Amino acid sequence: MQHAIAHRRPIVAGLAAVAALTLTAVGLAGPASAAPASDQGNRPHPHLTVTPSRNLTDGTVITIRGTGFDTRTANPISPGTNAGAYVEIGWIEKSGWQPSKGFSQDTHSAANLVWVHTGVTPGSVAQAELHPDGSFKTTLKVDDKALQNEKIRGGVLAIFSVSALFTVSAGAEADVPITLKPQH
Repeated sequence: MQHAIAHRRPIVAGLAAVAALTLTAVGLAGPASAAPASDQGNRPHPHLTVTPSRNLTDGTVITIRGTGFDTRTANPISPGTNAGAYVEIGWIEKSGWQPSKGFSQDTHSAANLVWVHTGVTPGSVAQAELHPDGSFKTTLKVDDKALQNEKIRGGVLAIFSVSALFTVSAGAEADVPITLKPQH
């Protein structure tokens, strides 16, 4: 897991600093959804829908739609904007991975990601607009080699999201398990 941590930190730091990574994530079946977080007053209730989500192959592009995401967590780097979320393809621990619940960074591992936030500069790479209502739409592409390099033993392959820019917000955490097409 040390490799996963060491590999993920440069990705996150690169996005925070220059917000310019190559996108990659998944596709090949009907939509899958994550159940919204529990209702607790006015807190955001993030929800992801992933299409396709089953029998994915290397190079397949998937569409990720988010609703109910936190638009209030401040961006510590650029005051007046939202920190947003990293929407990632990778591995999560079955027993828990959410930073807001105290799980460490080594309980999730990203092969690729996109930064979803307010105030995206047109033409930006690896970024998508988070709308005022907490919704977004983005894509990722499956990179089988990168996924295998980031694999967590016993982990679940998923599209998941975490609060961006070293912030922690349950209003940015959601996951949808996905599957790769079995290789013969």
